[in-house]
Amino acid sequence: MYRTKFGILAVLATTSFAASQDLYDIDTIRTVEVTAPTNWRTVMASNYPTPTYIKVDVKIDNVLYKDCGARHRGYSTYRYLPSSKRDKRPWKISMDAFVPDQRVQGYRTLNINNNLWDPSFMREVAGYEFMRKFTPASQCCYVKLKVNNEDIGLFVSTQQINKDFLQAWFEDDEGNRYRGERTGRVAVNNTALTWLGPSQAPYTTAYQLKTENGPTPWVDVIQAINVLNNTASSQLPAALPKVLDVDNALRFLAVGNITAWLDSYIGRYCHNFWMYEDPYHDRITFQPWDLNNGFGGLTDGLGENGVQRLSPFYKEISSSSPRPLFSKIVQLPPWRARYLAHFRSMMPDFSWTKMGPRIDALRKLIRPALTADTKRIYTLSQFDANLTTTVRTGFVTVPGLQPFFQNRTAYLAAHTDLKKIAPTLSNLTHSPTAPNPNQSVTVNARVTGVTATNVTLYHRTRGPFVEAPMFDDGKHGDGKANDGVYGAAIPPIAPLHLVDYYVSANNSLSTGAMSFLPDLAEFNADTYRVRGAPPKGPILISEFVAKNDTGLKDENGETDDWIELANVGAQAISVSGMYLTDNVTNPTKWKIPAGQTILPGGTLIFWADDEATQGPLHTSFKLSASGEEVALYAADGKTNLDWIEFGAQSADVSTGRLPGYLGLDFTFPVPLPNQLNQATPCGHVAYGAPDPTAARFALVGQGAPGRGKTVNYVASKAPPSSAGVLFLGFAPFHLDLPGVGPLLFNPFTMLVLPPFQTNASGGGTAPFTIPNINGLGGAMLYFQTLVLRGTTAELSNAVATRICP
Repeated sequence: MYRTKFGILAVLATTSFAASQDLYDIDTIRTVEVTAPTNWRTVMASNYPTPTYIKVDVKIDNVLYKDCGARHRGYSTYRYLPSSKRDKRPWKISMDAFVPDQRVQGYRTLNINNNLWDPSFMREVAGYEFMRKFTPASQCCYVKLKVNNEDIGLFVSTQQINKDFLQAWFEDDEGNRYRGERTGRVAVNNTALTWLGPSQAPYTTAYQLKTENGPTPWVDVIQAINVLNNTASSQLPAALPKVLDVDNALRFLAVGNITAWLDSYIGRYCHNFWMYEDPYHDRITFQPWDLNNGFGGLTDGLGENGVQRLSPFYKEISSSSPRPLFSKIVQLPPWRARYLAHFRSMMPDFSWTKMGPRIDALRKLIRPALTADTKRIYTLSQFDANLTTTVRTGFVTVPGLQPFFQNRTAYLAAHTDLKKIAPTLSNLTHSPTAPNPNQSVTVNARVTGVTATNVTLYHRTRGPFVEAPMFDDGKHGDGKANDGVYGAAIPPIAPLHLVDYYVSANNSLSTGAMSFLPDLAEFNADTYRVRGAPPKGPILISEFVAKNDTGLKDENGETDDWIELANVGAQAISVSGMYLTDNVTNPTKWKIPAGQTILPGGTLIFWADDEATQGPLHTSFKLSASGEEVALYAADGKTNLDWIEFGAQSADVSTGRLPGYLGLDFTFPVPLPNQLNQATPCGHVAYGAPDPTAARFALVGQGAPGRGKTVNYVASKAPPSSAGVLFLGFAPFHLDLPGVGPLLFNPFTMLVLPPFQTNASGGGTAPFTIPNINGLGGAMLYFQTLVLRGTTAELSNAVATRICP
């Protein structure tokens, strides 16, 4: 699965990523204000062949970014502009061309495009939005460009495929990137992943290496091309997935075909794509690029009717235009069925019923800006006409959007291969939900509809997926035999590994159809994380805050997120050289600098603010309030010392451990930095489940808990005018009781204390007298209340009480 599971889940990428909710907001037109030398037109035109940046200042959302780089970009969209429209030449703005690490809302590059050959002004923005539902693809939105206060008009801003992009989609951003674009006079088919021999030289003119100082450049892509072209068909299913992500390739090809995007890999020019060697799974992946000719905008010599009736197997067999990435893969029945399954999954979102309202909304958004744009390439009449009719733009004939979608979906709906019906999959589950390292995991799925001849489980930690047959025989954790529920097991996996899995069902690979659950197979596979071994200490993560709005401040007066390490041992320990990370697939993300020692019983706070230049205690990453993980690794960068996975966080609520119970994670409504998460020297600490909203009402302790003293446990917002009871436990615990709330003490060693009554406002007080016993000072007791609500009951959060000396 792709990185957007991370909260990110893959489909959420259709709306945008956390760092880009403003910059690439598709429903907003941002203004990019550039301050450039007065002769910028002349200098940038002169620099175009090089290409060389000029120094400019850029303002976006009233934030000024000094000393950025600007140049013109593009090939056809630059060279084929009418001479009267040269102000519409596309731009590339590099935020860090002259200022290292400068970013705008987390991004280093802006690609500002002119949408040449698309009078509808829809194809690039709507095309990327559609593609991101099914494959890693750039974000794209509308922007207005101003240079030295002169309105240059409306453009499109497309996210660069660089590390910013890779960090959002992949576990590792350090692999090699290649652009499928030729340099010089090179045969078109050279860029089609055809075999050009073992020498590196011909590949360097067929593709562009875009990674600086990458690991063994060219080796990965040449190896993948070699396996694709020179492996016997019978051996290809085993060999190719080791070097090339076949599922990604099939979705990349399917999304290009369904949208009739022929200025692409499958078109006559065979370009406009990227390849990324994903080092985490060690495979080549594919990303689309440059969609201004999408939705049939370039007919590839087929004519308007031809692109609307483009076969799903276009270019499968072509001696003049070989496309081995397609032909070699779909010749094999399992991969052909997979390709068609992906095609079917895209069809509902491709209908005019879905696309029409979206395009209408985007047209309404940009029409005022186009009206005001005196430099626009096409007239408003052409903009309006291209919604429903064909528009001729120079040597390109651009079909109307509405008839294109309607006619294309009608053709596809009637296509023999796409009409086939696959078995229906549902109720995908795995158990246990969070396995220990020594536990196998049973995966179940229900199959209904047409009879399935094969049901398969796919799973992996790294690399290609492993296949395992699923059974409905009552012997594979599937319940009763022949009940429609299939089962298979994933063997035990090492601690902290993330496991991706999904299932398929088919009724015949030659005459039937295949289905997946989740429906996009590897793209949105389900996941689970194997638990880590309980931390042994003495250095551990004691507490962190991932949404610090008004709490603890750093030395600069900023309320940044923070992570606290604690030393629960008896000796001072240096933590210098250890590593903190928010991604266990990158355990050496931030190295703790020299000179950092934690005394016995002491703590040390690090600021997770991605501002390492602010001081030695500031990390190179931030924590995500939507949920992720935080981990501590030893100086070898391999040995995990502690790990906490967390979900969505509430403002100014911390997550951590209670003293002595390292394997249990709790939340604290009042964070306890530098206190080892206990009252000092005595008192009360409220704590809750990892989900701080799970408690049905609030509970706090009041009064000094000295021996022989009475303290009160005060409930608020509980069920009104109801009976309640106070529980006393001797160890913390966590068990979610459906409909009741989280139980937060060990129920096997508890006492039930006298009942109490809530008032009409839901408040209530349960008194407890601390036993007057010698040696009780410093002991911990755990309290929680339960209040009846009609025929059910509700639990509060809990309170850890430390007895005074």
